[in-house]
Amino acid sequence: MIRGVPIADVYAATHTRSVREWARANGSAAAATDNNPDAHRLLSVLYLRTGDFQKALDAGIEARTINPLIPEIHRQVAYVLMSLRRPEDAAIALAEGILVTSDPILKQELVGLYQKVDPNSCAITQGTNGSELNVSCPVVRRHFCAASAHAIKASLQAGRRDLAESEKQILLREYRCPLDPMERVLGDKPAH
Repeated sequence: MIRGVPIADVYAATHTRSVREWARANGSAAAATDNNPDAHRLLSVLYLRTGDFQKALDAGIEARTINPLIPEIHRQVAYVLMSLRRPEDAAIALAEGILVTSDPILKQELVGLYQKVDPNSCAITQGTNGSELNVSCPVVRRHFCAASAHAIKASLQAGRRDLAESEKQILLREYRCPLDPMERVLGDKPAH
């Protein structure tokens, strides 16, 4: 049984076909790649290095779909989006990662993105520990609200309804996001 995908084989696959096609052509490797977020994350890195940004993004999103609880995957997706010159989408990807993983490094990545894209924006404030996200800034709220439904869905798919409910409360309280999109994902009835 193959337990992983040799880097050289994945690299060769990036030049000809998708990882699924390659894995199916190589028999038992299919199980090792189809449900392996690290294989897809690595494939994303390799596609990025070859300049195929769309395939890099697709592989990163596949990795995030398989396991949204890994912070490095959210960073990879955001990095690819920045390479595609899509800073808004990169910020939303990092916001989603923050919501799903609570990873403090993702928060610093988002602060860094805001500093790079618009250093004079209200998105960043100076706190006791340096630069921090300004949750009262409309740009920050917009990015977190855009990430809300997908983050909640990812938490539910990971079997973490408790996390999804917690995210919903944070999004309502701190970011003042609209309730309807989150309730649709959670299966709750919207309040009228």
